[in-house]
Amino acid sequence: MARPIVTIPRPLLRLLSFEWSFDRRGTGLGNNLAGVSVASYSQFPVWRGSLSLSHHGGQIGQWRALQSQVQGRHGIYAVEMIDPAVFHRSDLQSTGEAMSDGELFSDDTGFETVPVCHVVGAHKSGARILRVDVSGNGLVPKLGQIMSANDRPFVVELIREINAATYELQIGSPCLRGDVADGAEVRHVARGLFEAVDDTSGTASYGPARHARPVLELREALRL
Repeated sequence: MARPIVTIPRPLLRLLSFEWSFDRRGTGLGNNLAGVSVASYSQFPVWRGSLSLSHHGGQIGQWRALQSQVQGRHGIYAVEMIDPAVFHRSDLQSTGEAMSDGELFSDDTGFETVPVCHVVGAHKSGARILRVDVSGNGLVPKLGQIMSANDRPFVVELIREINAATYELQIGSPCLRGDVADGAEVRHVARGLFEAVDDTSGTASYGPARHARPVLELREALRL
């Protein structure tokens, strides 16, 4: 049975605090004869997230409906890995995407813009170097930024300018997972596919003030 994939909409991602970490899933094996500690690492490391959310009034019901769709650990959350200390949407000077006829809404804004750059040349799974073209919006990746290709997040470790529009990124946590085609989108705000760590994660409780602060504990869903 296919697992449902449910996107957490931006209005419900009102974060009080959050943590993104990369779990290499290591297991300590003690010390060897030379007294050096030994560890074994899984070939399938995953990202983890801990999100403390803030919901008011009707948002509590919207969140409950979303969790019902996910069905505990059965479903998958598609989550934007918001990380404003490194990349904030205000860095993107845009009124939004226009409609198909080029028109904007009455307040001169368009649909929400997803900030992306584009891959230059095809890259194979396992690559540690990714070349991108930023000419579309001029946004240059930053050290430590969490980005993603095909909903697989990674961290920018080093940046080298090739020319005004092209940059070479050394990526880690982990390497590129899955082949990426020439021209493919790379999201400046990573999006990942996550599952809840238990069936009750994210449950909201509230009082007369109708203010809930659910905490959602996530781990990346394995895609083999």
